[in-house]
Amino acid sequence: MSKLTIATFVLAMALVAYVMFTQPGSRSSEVKTGEGAPLFAKSELPVDDISRMTLARKGEATLVFERTKSGWMQTQPFQCPMDSISVQRLAAAAADLRVKDTSKSETASTLTAENVLLSPPLAEVTYEWPGHSIDVELGRKGLAGLAYVRVKGSDVIEVVNQSLHERALGMDPKEWRDRAIFHDIGPEADKIEREDSPTAHMVLVRERKTWKMLMPVETRVDQAALNDYLDALGRAQFAGVLFDQAEAIAQFGLSPAQATLSVTTSTPGQAARVQVLSVGAKCIATAQDRFAMSDSAPIIWQLAPQALAALFRPIQNFIEPTGAGVNPADVKQVVIRTAEGQFTMQRDLDKWVAPEKGGVEVNAALANELMDQLTKLRASAIDVREYPREEEIATVTLYGFDLKAITTVRIAREKDSGKLIMENGDNVLRVYPASLQMKLTAGDFGVQ
Repeated sequence: MSKLTIATFVLAMALVAYVMFTQPGSRSSEVKTGEGAPLFAKSELPVDDISRMTLARKGEATLVFERTKSGWMQTQPFQCPMDSISVQRLAAAAADLRVKDTSKSETASTLTAENVLLSPPLAEVTYEWPGHSIDVELGRKGLAGLAYVRVKGSDVIEVVNQSLHERALGMDPKEWRDRAIFHDIGPEADKIEREDSPTAHMVLVRERKTWKMLMPVETRVDQAALNDYLDALGRAQFAGVLFDQAEAIAQFGLSPAQATLSVTTSTPGQAARVQVLSVGAKCIATAQDRFAMSDSAPIIWQLAPQALAALFRPIQNFIEPTGAGVNPADVKQVVIRTAEGQFTMQRDLDKWVAPEKGGVEVNAALANELMDQLTKLRASAIDVREYPREEEIATVTLYGFDLKAITTVRIAREKDSGKLIMENGDNVLRVYPASLQMKLTAGDFGVQ
């Protein structure tokens, strides 16, 4: 090959290298590929101290995130709780930037803001902490995992890894939102109210450490079932975001809502907080997912059927399924009334006696069996309806050690099915199998 041919070839290759470096989607073959030094020293970008971040994408609404006592919150263009870990990673991504080359180096001196899309930038991320801030401009991505950034106010273009680009440009910020439907649900919760049809209205309230149901009937609450439900409320999440700031929510079946669920929590020294979930129509005619909204943000969410079932459990599940909500150890005396008359049993230390029968001792095992049937045996079904007085076979009144009545259980047996019913004055029927037999007369206890 002649010297002229070689010179021409070298010149052509240099021109190709220049074009590849300066055109979008290419980078200089000379760019360093080592680990690189951090773009920001820890003192220049103290990740843990950042209290506000702004993400401005070209052609999109600017997003502002602020750190609050309870975590990160989107404050612009509207307020919305965020997943704190996801938002914090936006700061961590900047701290992870490593400089591979700069526009001041000999190998990359031909970089310009225009040819790497930094004028104007594709996005800007502003990090703020007390008394300081840094604004990072993002240009295009290159090959081999590199990208172009510039600290606003500087004339130096940095060739860095793509950690910030992947977060700030490659992800949908909607995915950073907190999908939890309710927040801080636990011991502070003191009222749960739901309405999922004109005839299905449930209200549960906490009085000190005890919960009770006020609607649809006033009755005792199954504490174990309620604790499980509170856990479910805390875990419940939306499936995904469908629309932001929707104006005509009626088209989603949300005005009025087809169902609502509200949880009130009280913290000492603060105003009570009410969180409301509204459930609308099905997302698609053949699907089970529903449109839903939380009062914490103007977002139309997607609610999966599994979450819907966990939140809107049958009302009967919350009702205490025992005949009497009494601790057996608190009972001093039992008075049973049947068609045969009245029979009284009274506790005497570790014995049971019949005071109306001259104090004769009652079989303790049989007396304790009755107490367990009344206070521990769980019904196989719950039916909220009027007590069938015409089928009543007995009433049992339990008295405390002060000989004041604690509660009365009415007992009936259905004529058709033979099932046994216990009712505690609340028109809630605790239904037991027909095979259940209860000793309710003096003769049943061997007392004449």
